[in-house]
Amino acid sequence: MTYLLIGGGRTSANAAQAIREGDPKGSILIVAGEDRKPYDRPPLSKTFLHGKPPNPDDVEAKPDDFFEKHNVSLIRGVRATGLDAAAKTVSLQNGSRIGYEKLLLATGSSPRKLDIPGSDGDNVFYLRSVDDAMRIRDRATTAKSAVLIGAGYIGSEVSASLTDLGLKCAVIGREGRLWEKFASPATSAFLQRYYESKGVTFHMGAETLAIESGGVRLKSGEFVPGEMVIVGVGVTQNLDLAQQAGLDIDPHQGVITDSTLKTSNADIWAAGDIAAYDDLNFGKRWHLEHYMNADWQGTQVGKNMAGANEPFTKIPYFYSDMFDLSFVLRGNADDGKAAALFGSTADAEYTEIYADDAGRTIMGLAFTKDYKLQDVIGDKIEAFILAKRPAAEISEADFYSASR
Repeated sequence: MTYLLIGGGRTSANAAQAIREGDPKGSILIVAGEDRKPYDRPPLSKTFLHGKPPNPDDVEAKPDDFFEKHNVSLIRGVRATGLDAAAKTVSLQNGSRIGYEKLLLATGSSPRKLDIPGSDGDNVFYLRSVDDAMRIRDRATTAKSAVLIGAGYIGSEVSASLTDLGLKCAVIGREGRLWEKFASPATSAFLQRYYESKGVTFHMGAETLAIESGGVRLKSGEFVPGEMVIVGVGVTQNLDLAQQAGLDIDPHQGVITDSTLKTSNADIWAAGDIAAYDDLNFGKRWHLEHYMNADWQGTQVGKNMAGANEPFTKIPYFYSDMFDLSFVLRGNADDGKAAALFGSTADAEYTEIYADDAGRTIMGLAFTKDYKLQDVIGDKIEAFILAKRPAAEISEADFYSASR
């Protein structure tokens, strides 16, 4: 193949489209481990659990005729198990071997599994795939309660969705407060209050000892009841192929790439969850695990594989919907400190700005009940980041004014 794309998600689908736009004739093959066409993951923890849309085909990343129309081949339900970078071949689990001229590794991540008593029980669920979401959705039709182990995005989104479906939800978090790794105490407190007003209970600063038939036992001895247990304690990057290829790997961030998403091998690119790329905006190397990163990097890496050789310069964009709230975060969520808060946490309409040590805006997050404002506010935050605008110069009118 001229272009061989390993990974069946949004990243590979976007890469294939961008490659075809830059190279009308080169052969393209996507190898997808799941027996499905590439699909979008954001609905799985939210609307898909409500049956909106009801069918897995409805969350596919591209229209039905995309692959045929763009002359893109797709192998489904077969995982790539070997990569010989010297021979430029990829081995599949069915015994076949495929040669390539240019290779994309978009192998994504897998849920981190718990290793405690009861973690393999029938009442335990993980959420990564459409099939995972369908199992949770089916069980939620008869269950009356659920325990979420993990207080990050998955725990927050799924607990909101299941609460809306009528289940009594409890969230267990090892951290002292919600979203402790990147959000201020003010935002953590706001979010917990909001969830509690909807009926969700929290056990923060707690560790899980065992999963039992009727719930979860904490190390403190407390028992948290729940007919379902959904585990969301992070992910592990799928790096086996990259390691086999001898690519440079950061043990904490993933496959090292330059700003164009090219790896240490001139014929191999990496994108999505596994790509530890040089971020020219923030002067750091890191990886991001979110839909928009997979979406944008897929398009950019496809362009570059077809010859563009352009840096990936998007400002990170995270978003979510929880209950009737829309949430957006733009920027560097690792290195800033809360500098200003505009709007009202009491009204669930506010924006919080985070700054670096020099006082420059490097991140902002916002909650709103008007989803149409999500992108408007996010774009304003992005503009301030790109302009390196001091947080002290930003005012409430920048976000909440009639001229918005």
